[in-house]
Amino acid sequence: MYSYIFNKRNTDRFLVFLIILLSSRASTIANSETTIFIALLLNLLVMAKRHVKFDKPFALIIPVFALLVFQYWYQNDGEINWLRYVKLFSMITVGYCTIKLVQFEFFRFYNQIIYGIILFSLPFYCWQVISVESLHSFGTALSNIFPSIVETLPSSQNILLHTIEFVDHYRNSGPMWEPGGFATMIVLAMYFEFLINNFKITKIVIVLLIGILITFSTTGYLLTLILGFVFLLNSIEHKSAKVRFSFYLTVIPAFIAASICVFFSSDIMYNKIQFLLANQLSKVEDIQHVQNLDLDAKFSLGRFGSFIVDMESIKDNLIFGRGYDDDNFRHGNFDSFNLTNGLSNYTARLGIIGLIWLLFSLRKSGKLIEIALSGENRNNNILIIIVPLIAFSNPVLFTPLYLMLSFLFLPFKILNNNTSPV
Repeated sequence: MYSYIFNKRNTDRFLVFLIILLSSRASTIANSETTIFIALLLNLLVMAKRHVKFDKPFALIIPVFALLVFQYWYQNDGEINWLRYVKLFSMITVGYCTIKLVQFEFFRFYNQIIYGIILFSLPFYCWQVISVESLHSFGTALSNIFPSIVETLPSSQNILLHTIEFVDHYRNSGPMWEPGGFATMIVLAMYFEFLINNFKITKIVIVLLIGILITFSTTGYLLTLILGFVFLLNSIEHKSAKVRFSFYLTVIPAFIAASICVFFSSDIMYNKIQFLLANQLSKVEDIQHVQNLDLDAKFSLGRFGSFIVDMESIKDNLIFGRGYDDDNFRHGNFDSFNLTNGLSNYTARLGIIGLIWLLFSLRKSGKLIEIALSGENRNNNILIIIVPLIAFSNPVLFTPLYLMLSFLFLPFKILNNNTSPV
């Protein structure tokens, strides 16, 4: 039993699970500093046991991070929330250590875990569709049994098995997530699965697609259309020139036309975006009124309203941003609001320098992942497209998974379309 639990493959799989858990951000456990530091300690212990050392790229991260923190400390007249920066650096280290230990098996384990979570969530989704009240009662009973683990919020009930959003009874969110966050994690898994299996439709791809469809996530659907387009391009990669020409002339235009029709006619795509845009802009225009309401929790400005508010911060601190600590920003009119646009929030915190780093690193890491998983440089690196789109709708860029993607290329190098550690 001991050898089974602590063998390398199972340990690696658990380390990847911790990355997914910490990046879900929808439960008390996932958001706990204690969980982050436990994950950090575990990674360090495994590195010590396997005699894996930190490399030169990580040694360079430390002084650069320290200089950024000093800059934010100086910018804010010596006032800074040190714990938040310790937490951020711990998450960077967790992601870096995990990829050093697991290397590119990370993505296979990631797909297996997401696949398993979808299968685990499907019975509860069926239960939810049939009788959401009884599932809610089950969640309440579970909350009473595990009050220190399970967190109950006014708008949703986060339990170990399922997250129920009472405004959307038909949406599947799986364990740990809300529907949009769940959909975007599945989209990443589908991209990795396509690379691993040479853009073939496998059993895992079908289950992943079902998982995305029943989230009814606008972002998830848009990203799936992008993946569908890339899938079509790769389906004829090794065909004759005549077949490819016919394909480009007929199938690709038909797919683009169908995607445009679906986008503009779907209630959860164009119509939903249009409604959210108008609604969130009105919130920004009437901030004082909303602030005067007696709210139990911070009022969400949504992705579009958050973008507008973040732009004010970006203009004030264009180059290096305001820093990871929000105490110097969320004051006055914005204190009552929850900002949910992860891309604009990332840029507001780290400035143009941070945005350039994000795009550069996604380009480099995406190429590395493509070669490592597919065995060749296929020019299918769309990580630089899908991650910013995910972040626009979800504040995820400061979680271990996306921090890992930002630093992934540092401990590896590409030699003749192969990857190896630095």
